[in-house]
Amino acid sequence: MKRVLLLKIFVCLVVAAFAISGTLSAFNPVDEFDEDDLDFGGATVTYVLWYNPFGAFEEGGDYAGRLDEAKERFNIGSIELLELPWGDELRETMTSRLMGGEADYDVWMLPHVQFWPMAAQGALYPLNLILPEEYYAGLTRSAQEIADVFSIKDEKYSFGLGGLPTGYFVWNVDLFERENLTPLDELWENDEWTWDKMEELAIQATRDTSGDGVIDQYGLDETNPIFFLLANDGRITREIDQERVFTLGEEQAVYALEKIYEWNEVLEIADGQWGAPEFIAGNRAMAGLEQWQIEQLPEQMEDTFSVVPYPRGPHAERHRFPSSAVEGYFLPASSANPEGLVALHHFLWPVEEAIEDSEEYYTDISPDRVSYEAFMDGEENWSGEVYAAEGILGSFWEGDTPVGSAISSIIWGGESAVSSIEAVNEPAQSLLDDIFK
Repeated sequence: MKRVLLLKIFVCLVVAAFAISGTLSAFNPVDEFDEDDLDFGGATVTYVLWYNPFGAFEEGGDYAGRLDEAKERFNIGSIELLELPWGDELRETMTSRLMGGEADYDVWMLPHVQFWPMAAQGALYPLNLILPEEYYAGLTRSAQEIADVFSIKDEKYSFGLGGLPTGYFVWNVDLFERENLTPLDELWENDEWTWDKMEELAIQATRDTSGDGVIDQYGLDETNPIFFLLANDGRITREIDQERVFTLGEEQAVYALEKIYEWNEVLEIADGQWGAPEFIAGNRAMAGLEQWQIEQLPEQMEDTFSVVPYPRGPHAERHRFPSSAVEGYFLPASSANPEGLVALHHFLWPVEEAIEDSEEYYTDISPDRVSYEAFMDGEENWSGEVYAAEGILGSFWEGDTPVGSAISSIIWGGESAVSSIEAVNEPAQSLLDDIFK
């Protein structure tokens, strides 16, 4: 799987951490911290990120001049950006800056893939040392969940506006009408949008449309195993009694992986690749995409599309909203002024503005009313559906890692799910123990 992360994602990263109805935490660092902590004495603050969020502060931007206001308000010499590629170079540069004594006034953004390796090195500042519970309790549900993703036992490491590109199901309205299939918006609104119904529709949509004996229209595009696992309330790891436990062998996870094999290899109703090019071309009835990918569909496809949540798995009590790239803001362990840096960040990006901007953003990318309601449902009800241990246990497409080995054996090799997972259980748990113990 390729990761194509666009600068446009910044908008959804900002708004996705906070539900529309959310309010700023009762503990606002700009107001609550001592004035002495807000004086940087002319120091340079550096944001280390994989994208440039400062465009709105430039001339012509919505918040032009705010950087200058911040420098004056906090007595900062300069606020600079160190923009790096998304991936290992980000973590390596941060580690180098920390070891070289250059990170004392840094603010870092890390994806979940990079978080645990950094935390294991002791490279991050535990923010619960300066931020009380009311700071996190005052955030919206999704923001609290992001903070929990970036926590180890009782220590919280992230703050501010995190990033949450969430997964949804898109369906080709024109194809559904042509094949006389039950519309997904109708199923969702009637609480009938389940895996069984999805499978039934995918079977009906899969056929040879040209008469040459070869199937060219499928019900499903790529079936992301992590997303379906999460949509069925599965987790690859869980925190149990303050211990991080490898849980890929749980019933809901095993069921999801075996189902994906069935859809791909037995029923042969799913066929596709990352980015869903065949869905875009009009040859797939349904596909799972993240909101930043859905944002681009109007310019990419001719057919009409609409959006609903992922179908509810048989082990799930409600619809889940899987994500592949939860991100957060962090401070290095050497932080010289953690209170001031957190306050500066809230000054630059007040939560109220993100809430105000989000309704307009989702209105712009929603093709219809039901799609907008699906996006809002995801905003308000995301509850930690992400493979948080990916940076430790490996991505599902990496066959030489514990998770990748097990999943590839099951969904591509047709091997027993129980035995495939048992084979990696001990090495996977050992890797987790190395981090958490």
